[in-house]
Amino acid sequence: MVKKETSTQKGGRPKKEQQTKAPLPATTRKKKPVDKSPEPEYIVGIGGSAGGLEALETFFRAMPVDEGLAFVLIVHLDPAHKSITDELIQRCTTLKVSEARDNMAIEPNAVYIIPPGKNLSILNGRIQLMNVTAKHGVKMPIDYFFRSLAKDQKEKSIGIILSGMGTDGTLGLRAIQEVGGMTMVQDPISAKFDSMPRSAIKNGLVDFSLSPEKMPEVLVSYIRKSPAIISKKALERTELTKLQKIFVLVRDRTGNDFSEYKNSSILRRVERRMSLKSIDDMADYVDLLQDNPEEVDLLFKELIIGVTNFFRDPDAFVHLKAGIIKKLKEYPPHQSIFRAWCPGCATGEEAFSIAILVRECLEECNLSNHVRVQIYATDIGNDGIEYARKGRYPKNIAADVSAARLKRWFVDEGDSYVVCKEIRESVIFAVQNIISDPPFTRLDLICCRNLLIYFTTGLQKKIFPLFYYALLPHGILFVGTSESLNCDDELFLTLNVKWKIFERSEAATKLPGAMPAFGFAPVSHTYLARVPYQEVEEKVPDLIGAMLLEHYTPASVLVTKDGDIVYFSGKTGKYLEPAVGRPNINIFSMMQGDFSFEFGTAFHQALQEWEKVTVRGLHTDTLGQDQYFDLTVHPITGYKALEGLILIVFSDLPPKPKRRQARKTPEGTQGVSSELEEELRKLRLHLAGVLEDKQTKEEELKTMNEELQSSNEELQSTNEELSTSKEEMQSLNEELRTVNAELESKNNELGKVNADIRNLLNSTDIATLFLDKDLRITQYTPRILPLFNLIDSDIDRPLSDIVTTLAYDHVIEDARQVFDTLIIQEKNVVTRDGVRYFMRIVPYKTQDNKIEGVVITFTNITTARGIDPPQKKAEPKK
Repeated sequence: MVKKETSTQKGGRPKKEQQTKAPLPATTRKKKPVDKSPEPEYIVGIGGSAGGLEALETFFRAMPVDEGLAFVLIVHLDPAHKSITDELIQRCTTLKVSEARDNMAIEPNAVYIIPPGKNLSILNGRIQLMNVTAKHGVKMPIDYFFRSLAKDQKEKSIGIILSGMGTDGTLGLRAIQEVGGMTMVQDPISAKFDSMPRSAIKNGLVDFSLSPEKMPEVLVSYIRKSPAIISKKALERTELTKLQKIFVLVRDRTGNDFSEYKNSSILRRVERRMSLKSIDDMADYVDLLQDNPEEVDLLFKELIIGVTNFFRDPDAFVHLKAGIIKKLKEYPPHQSIFRAWCPGCATGEEAFSIAILVRECLEECNLSNHVRVQIYATDIGNDGIEYARKGRYPKNIAADVSAARLKRWFVDEGDSYVVCKEIRESVIFAVQNIISDPPFTRLDLICCRNLLIYFTTGLQKKIFPLFYYALLPHGILFVGTSESLNCDDELFLTLNVKWKIFERSEAATKLPGAMPAFGFAPVSHTYLARVPYQEVEEKVPDLIGAMLLEHYTPASVLVTKDGDIVYFSGKTGKYLEPAVGRPNINIFSMMQGDFSFEFGTAFHQALQEWEKVTVRGLHTDTLGQDQYFDLTVHPITGYKALEGLILIVFSDLPPKPKRRQARKTPEGTQGVSSELEEELRKLRLHLAGVLEDKQTKEEELKTMNEELQSSNEELQSTNEELSTSKEEMQSLNEELRTVNAELESKNNELGKVNADIRNLLNSTDIATLFLDKDLRITQYTPRILPLFNLIDSDIDRPLSDIVTTLAYDHVIEDARQVFDTLIIQEKNVVTRDGVRYFMRIVPYKTQDNKIEGVVITFTNITTARGIDPPQKKAEPKK
């Protein structure tokens, strides 16, 4: 079938339909080789509706031939009638014009027209015809094709919107701009029906707004300044230095620094602006930016274009919903708010999608009345934030939002869908730079999709610890399918690999330390708990064995700075023995008394100087045998696993020879010797007392030191809590500023609307009275005063309390009946002075279609009937 269509296309003549449809003989088709069709330089999608045919004819009359372009025309056609658009267009151009057929290869210098009753998409440069389904409907074929064109041709896609009613094509132009394509619309002044062009212009999706006869000239100029060609030149000339200059100009103008964005994505956007301005050299474009601040603003808007729509990747939202429901089922009873953050929200579609999804999850978990939803949606572009705050989107979103959700969460207002009040109030929009501004904290969910792909690897490594910090325990992180966690694996657990859904891990042994500076002290890179010495024990045997083989062979003990024994090596029983009482493995309590004084002095000296100290010629009595040895206290350095520990080494000495027996001395000499020995004994006893007292003092000081350490830890904990509170207050302040900005914007809008309504009501000659559901007065116009004697303080009073000049006594009963039945009532009534009025009572509907009261209007019909109103008698004022 593919060969048949290809050969027919090549051999057919568009002048006669019979020749186009007539198949070649089978023998001819077999012998004819199938060559690969040449690919067009660009594919131009042109969409139009009412009044679009005339614009198409004007366009193709001015369009040059042999520019290597292919044109696909998407026009609103009646599916019940055969189209002759191809014949009409063929009269205006020498380009080959034909109706699109399924799986047809798109060739350059040709025009393809969508057949009636079909949706047209493109895959690998070949046309794919789709049956119109209830979801897409026949009303939005332009959006359908433009989106497909953007996905297939990327920056080689061009979208043009001509005259037409509605908003078809708006979302499609956004998709083309997102991939770096070019967009045009017909100048609304020259369009017979300007709804479609104006919708695209209103959404800021237009590169050129021109009349149809001027479009071909700009189109040809654009393709000859191909961004692909500019990219090649940029790489050849090493334009990175000039790109840095552009970063400086954008930062000075907007306050946003793009230097940590990927150069490839930034360069593509810059080249697109250069192509639109017909500039080849980036140095010339830098000069243009310096001389033209408005171009800097346009470039900034170009740089922040984000891919967004409602419920993008529906399957991903299905898995996200499952994760949120699981989290809600484990929600603490005291927690009454679900907080989420959507950085890089663009025009708000994804933020509202998250708000709708969370509300649906709360309803499934029966938590709607207990848990409030608060979504923070931020972006660096103010225009996108202002657009999102309105919550108003074109009818085209029906392609992405199910009919059930449209009915439940949106209000149908003419050519737009407006987000319902419940969802709108749960989302706060604010201008914020994720790189430099403080983050929102204590979050249950962060949705950051297709933003990180524009960041460099270094910047991504700063952002993911930021997300870890902002999320609550077990909080959910939702990123784009083309993004990955560029951080420590221990920070997040994977919930769904395909759709990139993660959960904040509680198994992380350390806090993220690579926090960007946000005006508060960064979290230090500290471990949550001291590593126990049991972990050291696993490595000690090999390390100590190697060390002893290299330096020593005698018995030794490994201790901490406080003397707590970590490891024994060799036979230490000659020097150490357990103390009486409760088990204690501190070396000071186990050291035998013969040399405890010398050991204490040496240990203290080694600890102070952190150098090896040796005491020689010490003596101890072991089972009646004299043992001489050298004692070495060796603080360990150079071994990372043993840092801070001290090695005690006992080096045995050979026994000393026995002394000869002393000769007898005279009695006088013996007496002096005895006195000296007694004095020496007393000094030893005194010294022992001093040492014991010293040891007692050391124990007291040790206890005091432990208490001080405990107090210090408490103060440190308090300081950390204060620091955390400061950060939370800073984040809360940021939230309050955001809320305040939105409230201020809302107040300005409400003030303008109130002024408009007040001037409208005052400018009419119709007497109007607004009543609530209890028939209390909420508002009135000055023209009502001749009928009801009202003053300002009568607001919120029942209508039955007000004196009226009407001779008709059933106004209140009629109003009650309209409120109960919703049936409009119209009657002629007369005042006591004989003035006739036409009374009309209608229900008062809110934005959510709720009935909150009634509106009563009185139109003076006395003059209309040709009856002069009677002269009013003066009545006493109420």
